[in-house]
Amino acid sequence: MRLDGFIEISKGFWVLEEYAESFKAARLGSMEQVRDFNAGEILDKKGLASFRKRIRFELNEKILYLKLYNRAPIKIQLRNWIDHRERKTLAQFDMGPADIFSRAEIKTPKTVAYGKISNGIFETASLIVTENIDDAKPLEKTLPPFFDDTNIEYDISKQKNFVKELGLFAKRFHDLGLRHRDFYLCHIFWGQEAGFYLIDLQRVFKPILSQRFRIKDIAQLFYSSPASVYSKTMKLRCYLAYAGKNGLDNADKKFIAKVFAKAQKMKRHDIKKSRAIPFEN
Repeated sequence: MRLDGFIEISKGFWVLEEYAESFKAARLGSMEQVRDFNAGEILDKKGLASFRKRIRFELNEKILYLKLYNRAPIKIQLRNWIDHRERKTLAQFDMGPADIFSRAEIKTPKTVAYGKISNGIFETASLIVTENIDDAKPLEKTLPPFFDDTNIEYDISKQKNFVKELGLFAKRFHDLGLRHRDFYLCHIFWGQEAGFYLIDLQRVFKPILSQRFRIKDIAQLFYSSPASVYSKTMKLRCYLAYAGKNGLDNADKKFIAKVFAKAQKMKRHDIKKSRAIPFEN
């Protein structure tokens, strides 16, 4: 797969043309060099698979993020092919269907490099490098200023419009037939001028059982929205925008009941792990 604006600076390694010389100068001109790169900030987290590595580093006065999949088990690769119904590397799935997102105005991180090392039909390693989203922050950590009652911008009307726009953003994404499977607020970025971004696209796919994963996505969005910030009324307003309706009918009520049941299942799992329960916090 070749993307517009990218050049192959070494076998299997493609870089956005404006970054090509900088990657070479930083001794990141090949898949092997990037695979062995450890000079940035290692972004480790509990539960991250041993074959995955994430690094934050600076190049061209830009903050970049490297996602590397090194010697991923064949069963993982096969599972991804089955889920997505196409054969790509793990890193290529991280890019998401960029052309489809662009037409639907779903913003995602800008890819600046990608590549793979193959072993027959399977990958030995694959990676993607993306730019930091400078004009937006994750909604899990940063609320819009008009939600802070100590801020001069505090404005209930803006809060109402925000949750409506969040619902419409989820609707645009789901209307593509796609499901995220990690549709938590930590993977939705927002900026006052930029609007919404969607990140962590590796698991995005178009399932056959779309309703099951639609419920899962909305449950994850609901579950990660803390009650101390997002009231039940706000969540209802978000759902109505998502459903494209002014009120709930029986089908909506049944759907919401399934979303809530899924959230309760997530709650029980997190209690066992001694984790906080965001939607009840």
